[in-house]
Amino acid sequence: MATPSVLDTYLGKPMGEICSHASARALGHHRGAQFIGHVLSFEFGCDHGCSACQCGAAQGDPTVMCVERLFHRAPRKGLWVRRPAALTPCLIFIAPTTHVRRLGQQWMMACDPRNEVGLYCDGRVWTYDDERRRVVAEAEPDFLGRHTQGPRHRHRTLELLYGELPD
Repeated sequence: MATPSVLDTYLGKPMGEICSHASARALGHHRGAQFIGHVLSFEFGCDHGCSACQCGAAQGDPTVMCVERLFHRAPRKGLWVRRPAALTPCLIFIAPTTHVRRLGQQWMMACDPRNEVGLYCDGRVWTYDDERRRVVAEAEPDFLGRHTQGPRHRHRTLELLYGELPD
C-alpha cells in the first residue's frame, strides 16, 4: 500500500536504484510512470511499443511502464477538480488537452512524452523529477505549478486528471 512513510523511503533516489531497466534510452520520457510501477508492484507495462510512445519497449513489455498505460488501467478517472476527496492515494496526471478526450463515460489519453504522472497521497505528490534526476515529493500545488507554469508551458493547454489505483 502507498503510504507517506513507504513513499518517503524513495525520496532522493535516482531511477537506477529503483529499476534495473533504468537507462534513459529504455525509459524514454516515462520515468515517473516507471517509479510508480515499481512502488505499487504493477506487472503490466507498455502496450504500444517504442514507435508510439517513445518508451523504448517492445509491445507488452512488463518491465517498462508508460503514463498512458497507467491512465487506461485506472478503474475510475476524471478531471482533478472532480476527484472524490476520499480518494487518496490515487494517481494524478497532467497531459496536453489535445491528447485527452472523453468518449461517453470513457476517458482516453494519447501517447505523448509530455504526459506526467505522480502518486498523490494526503496532499503530497511523489514522482520522478527528470530535471533533478531523482524521486521528489511536493505539495499538490507545487507539483501542479511546476508542470503548468513557466516559460516552457506558455503555449500549452493542459488537463489535470485523477486515476484510482489499478489492481
